[in-house]
Amino acid sequence: MQTLCGNNWYNNWIKVRPHKREGRITMNVSNKNVLITGANSGIGYFQAQQLAAKGANIIMACRSLDKAEQAREELLQNVPDARVTILTVDVSEPDSILHCVESFKKKIGSLDVLINN
Repeated sequence: MQTLCGNNWYNNWIKVRPHKREGRITMNVSNKNVLITGANSGIGYFQAQQLAAKGANIIMACRSLDKAEQAREELLQNVPDARVTILTVDVSEPDSILHCVESFKKKIGSLDVLINN
């Protein structure tokens, strides 16, 4: 699994900074399974939209199914060919996390990128 970060995330945040500051490594997220917690609003939604536009398979892990479905519809309007799956999870509840993991295993199987928003 790879970690994503960057100083200028709003322009092109899909950069991985090496330990040495000489350059940047660009990560190809096409067909990668990317799980984003809190992906139905704010930064999580922006990340989902940007990664979907780059070809990633987005897994929106959200507390509210209704809000997640609304966000998915909006995302699909902006990125019509996006591949988006919704999983419900409340990260403050251990049982909810276990249920989400089991659902993920059944529906998706493998994880390439995890964004804890």
